[in-house]
Amino acid sequence: MYDLDMSLRLVNGNGQCNGRVEILYNGAWGTVCDDYWDINAAQVVCRQLNCGQALAFNGSAAFGQGQGLIVLDDVQCTGNEQHVWDCPHQPFTVHNCGHNEDAGVVCSDMSLRLVNGNGQCNGRVEILYNGAWGTVCDDYWDINAAQVVCRQLNCGQALAFNGSAAFGQGQGLIVLDDVQCTGNEQHVWDCPHQPFTVHNCGHNEDAGIVCSGLDMSLRLVNGNGQCNGRVEILYNGAWGTVCDDYWDINAAQVVCWQLNCGQALAFNGSAAFGQGQGLIVLDDVQCIGNEQHVWDCPHQPFTVHNCGHNEDAGVVCSGSDMSLRLVNGNGQCNGRVEILYNGAWGTVCDDYWDINAAQVVCQQLNCGQALAFNGSAAFGQGQGLIVLDDVQCTGNELHVWDCPHQPFTVHNCGHNEDAGVVCSGIFEWMSLRLVNGNGQCNGRVEILYNGAWGTVCDDYWDINAAQVVCRQLNCGQALAFNGSAAFGQGQGLIVLDDVQCTGNERHVWDCPHQPFTVHNCGHNEDAGVICSDRSRVEILCNGAWGTVCDDYWDLNAAQVVCRQLNCGQALAFNGSAAFGQGQGLIVLDDVQCTGNEQHVWDCPHQPFTVHNCGHNEDAGVVCSGLDMSLRQDQSAEGNPNGASDHIHEQVNEGALQGSQDYPTA
Repeated sequence: MYDLDMSLRLVNGNGQCNGRVEILYNGAWGTVCDDYWDINAAQVVCRQLNCGQALAFNGSAAFGQGQGLIVLDDVQCTGNEQHVWDCPHQPFTVHNCGHNEDAGVVCSDMSLRLVNGNGQCNGRVEILYNGAWGTVCDDYWDINAAQVVCRQLNCGQALAFNGSAAFGQGQGLIVLDDVQCTGNEQHVWDCPHQPFTVHNCGHNEDAGIVCSGLDMSLRLVNGNGQCNGRVEILYNGAWGTVCDDYWDINAAQVVCWQLNCGQALAFNGSAAFGQGQGLIVLDDVQCIGNEQHVWDCPHQPFTVHNCGHNEDAGVVCSGSDMSLRLVNGNGQCNGRVEILYNGAWGTVCDDYWDINAAQVVCQQLNCGQALAFNGSAAFGQGQGLIVLDDVQCTGNELHVWDCPHQPFTVHNCGHNEDAGVVCSGIFEWMSLRLVNGNGQCNGRVEILYNGAWGTVCDDYWDINAAQVVCRQLNCGQALAFNGSAAFGQGQGLIVLDDVQCTGNERHVWDCPHQPFTVHNCGHNEDAGVICSDRSRVEILCNGAWGTVCDDYWDLNAAQVVCRQLNCGQALAFNGSAAFGQGQGLIVLDDVQCTGNEQHVWDCPHQPFTVHNCGHNEDAGVVCSGLDMSLRQDQSAEGNPNGASDHIHEQVNEGALQGSQDYPTA
């Protein structure tokens, strides 16, 4: 998706599959900041480097400090991205880090694939070991081993196992010999076998398998057309249904795209399109929305479920064979313009392409204002169809294909003329606030949309949505969610309805919802939240308040802080100045608590005020406040809101106030 001169490597480890993460960007190697760095990001790195599974992720320059550029910051991966730079992140080289926060990973250096078959679910078994692909000897190879491989690759059931190089002879290493599986192992290398690379075989004995994954298909039945209805999957020759547990708009979108049925308009459960019969193929389907097939989403093993057909899932797709997307940019709101036409994605020629056409595209995609229009394949050349040519928009059209143009697929262009756009994006024209509470971290949820503030309907509103709001506003953890205009009725627009968050979204409008301003609510259903507020840890030392560095900061340290303040249990610990940067002293660094200390300064740490941090690493905590339950009950007798007010006051204090100043250094 990005510049061709980008590359990835791991350095300063003990091999090519562990170390400090470095990216080649514009001809220079640079590092990645550890803000938001997690096992999902590590998994993307390991897979991108053909280094197997991620075993660990590191920050705080665990593999030493790099030099020069810091290429990525605030990397937030789902784990399914192809490249680590495909994950959401700050603009390239924009960061608030030093090299003392350089990120690293440890990969397993082992991975699995099938080659030389007619698809990804059958072929010769190959294992990545110490950076090189090798084969498996067929001694003791059987259907149990094949079953482990098929399950490990999400390829369904084992239909056959092969030896004698049935899928051709491999080259190089023979990694495993005498593999004896029970069929229940998680990885084929977990089965008993000879030591790695020890064998008495030749490649004429290379093992292979055939998995059922190839005979899977998808359809919608019992609707009023091929683009809505009950979801059914062909599995092992029989059609079966999908359970509605965790079924959501993301899963519906995968189904609609897989069937070339445009956009997902709705998802259904409870057998809304009637009960199916026979198999229930999938349960607990949890899609992010980018998967190629619905069975690529995480789910229970095939046909394992706790459902009946009264929970069969369904979808409603737009049914149009035309859809719009932007690709090869650095987000969903800029890139090459592509149109889904007759089931295939194609491009738009740049003849007559202008800012009016770009504006139609940006509005159609809910991406704000058009900032620029591009031609000459500025976002790379597409492939296949050129759908539109000589597009001449006024800027007021609803769809870009509503503008005057040549007949569909008629053109005099090549892909070197593919058109693109740059839109302002939702982040430029949407904002969030809480109003009518007793502070900036609780109240009625309001969103700035197209220049006007509006509210959110409480349909489906829950603690997950509240968590997204609190995190988006840097207001700590969600303590409560409200509906029925608990913080008073707003006026004007109702911007969002049917908001269904997982809790991991960056913005509340990133959650699945009805189209903007489409709703069936009144302001008597306005939604609200109560957040824990900001809680940066500060210590009074020699008469001055100072902060704590986040090096080694963890849940044990947070527990000491919460107990010391009589604030109950530690719910979370934060670094990277998650609750804002302090000023003045940094009192403690390298705090390493067991969790049993009486005071946070009783934990092992560097000498007082000795540190290698900036305030961009200030530590924070979120406490439960549960030990205030008696006082809450007493307050509640005369004031129903007294309990929540008291919690807010305590958590917002955010400082360690002892009976005397902290001992001098």
